[in-house]
Order: sequence, then structure tokens, then C-alpha cells
Amino acid sequence: MRYEEYPFPYLSGDKVEILTKRDTLFPQMGIEKGKIVVDFGCGPGTFTIPIARAVGKEGIVYAIDKNEKYLSDLKEMAESEGLENIKIIMSQDEGEIPLPSNLADVFLLFDVLHHLDWRKIFSEVKRITKPDGKICVYPHHHLRRENLVEELGEYGLRLEKLLIGSVYVFQFDDEGKRR
Repeated sequence: MRYEEYPFPYLSGDKVEILTKRDTLFPQMGIEKGKIVVDFGCGPGTFTIPIARAVGKEGIVYAIDKNEKYLSDLKEMAESEGLENIKIIMSQDEGEIPLPSNLADVFLLFDVLHHLDWRKIFSEVKRITKPDGKICVYPHHHLRRENLVEELGEYGLRLEKLLIGSVYVFQFDDEGKRR
């Protein structure tokens, strides 16, 4: 099945806006040719496929999810699109992501914060993301969105910018503090 034919769940509002404006948004998020991106909680590839196209053959997208069906669908779509730069990883535990340290230029957490233990995930995000890397958060189901910047600041993240569609771009602060 091709990407354009897939019946993506929960695809409305902000997500549609992000996808339709990706040519201007992705570079602001650090997603460019040759970059390494981790899409944690990738689902069936709503953002994975467009990101893989954006980073090109020189880049890699690590698509991580715990849902076997979604990952199977993503693999099928990637193959039908001829995308060989997507590495699919099944992972049940946000506290032990099977990737090396200082790997990612960009770490995506799109519409997954409400499912995660923040202490565990942000410890792993810090380990996996390069020191100058970006952490992009789309908190669609996060109930306290107005407190998000303050809450994530407790994990050593500082807001770099807020983009349309409620995409928050963070970096770890200079001290790289952790909880």
C-alpha cells in the first residue's frame, strides 16, 4: 500500500497542517538531507515517510513503535515507496531504546507524551540525541499544554521555538540536567 492510500488514524487538525506545510516546517525542525532522525512512537508512519523523503538517501529515519501491526504497515509502505532509509525498530520500553548514544540530529516525540514515563524517555532522548540535536514535540493529547515548556524544562530541555501546529522544538540546556 502506498502512503497516500493509507487510512491513517487520528489524522486531523494540527497533524494535517504539519504535513501540508512540511516543506517549510521540516527545515525549522532540523529535518534536512543527510540528517538522522528518530521517530519515537511512529505509529504507521504518518510522519516517518515524509521525513524519510526529506532526509533523502544520505539520511536515516529510525521508526520506533510497540505496535507490530503499525510497523508492518510502515514497512510495506516504505517498500512500495522505494524508501530504503527507514530502519524499523520494535520497542516495548521507553527506558531502553536500542540505539547508540549521540546518534540523532533530531528526536521526534509526536503525539506520544501521554503514553510515556517522562523520566525514562528523556533520559534516553538525552543519551541518543547529539549534543546540538533537536527534540521536536507535538503534544496533541497532552492535557496541560500550557505548562509543557515548564514541565519539560525540569528534564533539561529548553524551548528553542514554537512552530505552527503546536510543534515545540527543544534542545537540552547547556548543563544538560536530568531528573
